[in-house]
Amino acid sequence: MHRRKVSLLIRRPFWWLMVLGFSYHTSVGIVVSLQHQQWVWRSSSEQGERRHKQATQYEFLSFADAHIHDTAAVLYVTPDSQASIWTYYQLSYKLYPAPVWWITPAKRTSPVDWWLESALTTQALTELAARKGARYLILDGVNVSSDLRFCALFEFDAERSIVVFP
Repeated sequence: MHRRKVSLLIRRPFWWLMVLGFSYHTSVGIVVSLQHQQWVWRSSSEQGERRHKQATQYEFLSFADAHIHDTAAVLYVTPDSQASIWTYYQLSYKLYPAPVWWITPAKRTSPVDWWLESALTTQALTELAARKGARYLILDGVNVSSDLRFCALFEFDAERSIVVFP
């Protein structure tokens, strides 16, 4: 009887496929589980950093909303265009109906009209603010120049501040 069971396994490929499929499925499941555990272990500190950045970002948006009172245009000034797109979107939403223009020296990569290329010099920023009717500059990663004329300066942290033009 034992020989008959063995011969059935050899003669019927369906049984072999089931055995191979089960072993493959089990091994893949173990590998996926181990990779997931490694990802969870490795990313716990990254998740903490991300939560801190999100909390700080939310505080910065609330800070901007508290200091910008009217519907005058706002220039959001950044030194690059890498991670600032979400901040721009959130500022546009939070400060609505005030129009928010994104100013960066980086080359514009899309046809949108709210992204403006400009040098980050005092003269270029004041001319652009006058042309767009902006009363506020939100500086994110850009230092306030000593020759910039403003009536108020609200500093959130070392990298971000709000400048109010007269």
